Amino acid sequence: MLFDFLFSKRNYLVKKFNPIVFNSNVSFSKFEEFTFRDIGREFLDKSNFEDVVFFKYDDVCFNYDKKFYEDLDVKNFVLSVPSNFYGREFAKSCSFLADGEVILEVLSGAGFVLMESVNSSDVNIVKVSRGDFVVIPEDFYFVLINILEFGDFGVFGLLGKNSHLDKLDLENFNGANLFFTKSGFVKNLNSEGDYVLKNFEGDFLGNYSFDKKIGLYREVMKLPEKFKFLNL
Repeated sequence: MLFDFLFSKRNYLVKKFNPIVFNSNVSFSKFEEFTFRDIGREFLDKSNFEDVVFFKYDDVCFNYDKKFYEDLDVKNFVLSVPSNFYGREFAKSCSFLADGEVILEVLSGAGFVLMESVNSSDVNIVKVSRGDFVVIPEDFYFVLINILEFGDFGVFGLLGKNSHLDKLDLENFNGANLFFTKSGFVKNLNSEGDYVLKNFEGDFLGNYSFDKKIGLYREVMKLPEKFKFLNL
């Protein structure tokens, strides 16, 4: 199976995604590979890289949880960004925007979650590592940046069942407002206007709290009512 091959042979997220271990007992509704050709215009340096830059899985769950999970008022996704350099820049995802709040749990690795408001000049940079939680506010798009030389930066995400997580088209602006390079963050000279930059480290939760011991996957099944705010 493609699923087993990806995770057992290439070792993406194996033994790191707690409580899910990716194997033939786990299902997902959609799998996507994003290559440099797909998102290269969001990078600082242009090149003819053929690499797969990151992976995305939708509606991931154990087969025996599937019926229960389908009845919940949330849906989930997994994003995994393998470590790499593309020119001067660290590996990253494309920019994603949801029509509602999104919760992220870091499953593996370390990196930055870059969040930018679509309605104001606010830009938040959150430095995270395994076990940290980040709540993406409504009307903010986000980018995942892997800051490791070796290892994947993987996250598990939750959003409302009727919400959509879409790839944001920022190619005309050469991507988000900031690039993370070997020399640190660099401003995107194609971005419009000034911005208000704030730096954070660790959990970025607003007024929410989550159970780190069991993780989002289990907590949403144990206490589904706690996550109703994702559908407001």
